[in-house]
Amino acid sequence: MAVTLDDGSSMVIELGGNPTIGDCAMILRAAIKAPLPSAFLKILQTTHSLGYVFGSQLYDEIILLCLDLGEPDATIAIVADLETSGIMVPDQTLDRVISARQMIDIAVNDVTS
Repeated sequence: MAVTLDDGSSMVIELGGNPTIGDCAMILRAAIKAPLPSAFLKILQTTHSLGYVFGSQLYDEIILLCLDLGEPDATIAIVADLETSGIMVPDQTLDRVISARQMIDIAVNDVTS
């Protein structure tokens, strides 16, 4: 399995190994510190494809960071990936995502009107 990421896990995977959950967590933490919302989804998808699951607090942190950075599309993609992977997203987090998306839709409609 070859996964193309701009991180160390892709090299490990290309060489036939599997990164540990600790490796995935360190790469994800680096993306959070940067912050690189575009990398969050790729890292999470790779992590989930390897069968690893992080704690709910980390997922909430990523979702809220994406919202704070004004990245609603990244947020929605991450929520969709979590649900596809069987990871429950708390209702209050979903409410914040939906609310943020609605606010953007309202702002876009106001600008185009």
